[in-house]
Amino acid sequence: MYERYIHKWVRYKPVLTVINMSNTDTDTSIFRRSLQAFATYNQQNEIRTLFIEGPFNGCNKPTEQHLIMRDVASKKNIVSVETQSYLGNYDDSGFLWWDAVHLADYGHIVYANRLFPFIATELTKMNPAFPHLRSAIGKEVEKQ
Repeated sequence: MYERYIHKWVRYKPVLTVINMSNTDTDTSIFRRSLQAFATYNQQNEIRTLFIEGPFNGCNKPTEQHLIMRDVASKKNIVSVETQSYLGNYDDSGFLWWDAVHLADYGHIVYANRLFPFIATELTKMNPAFPHLRSAIGKEVEKQ
């Protein structure tokens, strides 16, 4: 994915790259190297980066991939958004999951509500000309 990113996608001049952990990121050494490569490249090119720790239905503790993502984020001064416990707070509020890894429609709404303030904050760090995002961030943070 990293090679495709630096050779194809960066031509679109992103201001923010959101990296969402997948349940297919099973080779932890490749996963760590990829996160480090994305983070380093983006820092060198002034592209904000946000890590999203992907949730898994029924997961009660962080996986090795979650811990790797947090470690790389900490070392590279990147925000890593924890989503597992946040979604867990909504277990009894509606139909969140289709299966162990796929969110249902309602689950995607809850997930998006978790991610929005973090994405908006990163965007306003790069371009303070987003006042509408700033006011929306405040409203969303008050809810949490």
